[in-house]
Amino acid sequence: MVQRRVLLLLGLAAGRSAGQGPTRLRGDFNLPPDIFATDPLKVDPRRFRLEQENEKLRTIRARLGGREKSYPIALHGHLIVAISDLHIRYAMDNGEPSEHRRAGGRAEWHPGGKLVIENLSDKPCEFLIVEPK
Repeated sequence: MVQRRVLLLLGLAAGRSAGQGPTRLRGDFNLPPDIFATDPLKVDPRRFRLEQENEKLRTIRARLGGREKSYPIALHGHLIVAISDLHIRYAMDNGEPSEHRRAGGRAEWHPGGKLVIENLSDKPCEFLIVEPK
């Protein structure tokens, strides 16, 4: 699916650079309007669900199955509150992975950035992301 999107975008760029207008491609290419979105609620709604939002905070519930990874997302500085025991890895866009173990009920502050969250345990994990606006 990603390859089809990349090919479509390259085809559109090539057609415009040659002065021909958009390239016509065969097939069904229904691209979502937020193809480059990084908000976890839009990118990965199966794993991230909005719990509460007001003018100061947004609370997101995250559930990852055993050995499961999230799609790439972006978050501001945020607090993670472990609901279940956690053993997760944050793969940051700067190339520095950070591994975290937390018992259920414990909280930890994380800096913002683009990241992928990976559950390193065989068991599902659940946590809250509390993000100031």
